[in-house]
Amino acid sequence: MKISLLLTMTIMELKRMAHDLRRVLLLVLGPLAIGLVFGLVFYHYPKDIDLTLFVDRQDYPASSLYPETTNLINTIEGTDRFSVTRVFSVKEAFSRLYKGRTRAVVVIREGKTTIEAVKVTIDVTDRILQQLIRIELPRVLNRCAGQAALSYLSEKGVPFERTFHLIHPFHLELKTNEWKDIRYFDLAASGVIVLFIVGICLLMSVTTVTAERSSGTLERILASPYKNSEIILGKFTAYTVLAAVVSVLVIFSLKLTFGIVLGNLFLVFLFSILIGGNAVALGLLVSAVTRNELESIMAGILCWFLAMILMGFTWPLETMHPLMTWVSRLNPFLYGLQAIRHINLNHWGFDQVWFNLVVLVTSLSFQALLAIRFFRREIG
Repeated sequence: MKISLLLTMTIMELKRMAHDLRRVLLLVLGPLAIGLVFGLVFYHYPKDIDLTLFVDRQDYPASSLYPETTNLINTIEGTDRFSVTRVFSVKEAFSRLYKGRTRAVVVIREGKTTIEAVKVTIDVTDRILQQLIRIELPRVLNRCAGQAALSYLSEKGVPFERTFHLIHPFHLELKTNEWKDIRYFDLAASGVIVLFIVGICLLMSVTTVTAERSSGTLERILASPYKNSEIILGKFTAYTVLAAVVSVLVIFSLKLTFGIVLGNLFLVFLFSILIGGNAVALGLLVSAVTRNELESIMAGILCWFLAMILMGFTWPLETMHPLMTWVSRLNPFLYGLQAIRHINLNHWGFDQVWFNLVVLVTSLSFQALLAIRFFRREIG
């Protein structure tokens, strides 16, 4: 393989792409627009979650609610996490739930003297809000119960210090290992960076061979002195240059627009380019084994969805079947996502991410060699 021919092929590919102004505009404006939309969607922690509240007191009618009930309702309404909608029948409460107009139904059952039970039915359709309600609502209820117990025992003459120790026997402190103040979008930003780079680079390169086969230019290239390896590696180098441009656009657009937390910039860009290179190599491999552009696009979209699912962007490894956990560990984008997340959120350095770097380089080389092999078998 001659380096001069490889460089010539790379320059030819870059010029061909530069002549397509629509592609250039999509390449530049696409990451900016999608990054803006993602940032506005993941703007802050969930708040104003609608809860439908009903007080069940049919067995013991009274003129007003118990003080404990009033305090509980006021405490729930006083948080920015929840927005309370009061109703006056169980039927109406669950009708709102089944129609998708509320996220949970809270039924407070009053006994003869105080609250007897609290029953919460959570909407099943949103996993994130389910988890937040399961965490935040018990905190509110426990805080109200603790305050009520403190008041009651104090009225009975138990010293406050002793009462407080009985209710709160020890101090629990929860925190993360973040190195900077992490906001809600920062938790998703690292995954968004990887997702954008993989998607854009894969879909850019997935038709590079089949498009030339359809247009008839591939035969002219094969008739030239270029070897199959020079053709594939030339295209790979050209699209990897574009992957670097995409990485810069994605990262800086998210940083300038939303001020996302970034760790070591050199490592972030290095991993972003390697992730883009792996996506380009995968796209070339798909383009080499498919026969037309429609097949290439369909296979590319399938690969993108599989990569997204298996790299832990949506679901962590802990939720997967043991078999799929092993399959996910064969996905190079998993190691890229883990590295960028730890670099940005935990401030990891090269000593901690060198293995991820080796995996990405090895995977990139292996996919490029496969693309060359299948290209030769398909054409030559």
